[in-house]
Amino acid sequence: MARIRRSSEQTLEYKIEQAEAKVAKTREAHEKAVDELKKLYDIRKAYQRDELLKAMKNSSRSYEEILAFITSGETSEDEQNRTE
Repeated sequence: MARIRRSSEQTLEYKIEQAEAKVAKTREAHEKAVDELKKLYDIRKAYQRDELLKAMKNSSRSYEEILAFITSGETSEDEQNRTE
């Protein structure tokens, strides 16, 4: 079976076409993976929101106390340093 010789320009164009096809396929896979990751983040966020609401419901603290704590900007480390 005889091979057809391609000129260097034809070879270059062929390689470019192959690389473009590979990039397109990779891009599709990347976009699909990113969409899946976003969905998983949304599921996690909804789970955390439900967990937080449940904790607030079962808390002995009032809504105002919880809101003041959340918006105060202090962490438990800040509180510990202040009491030491």
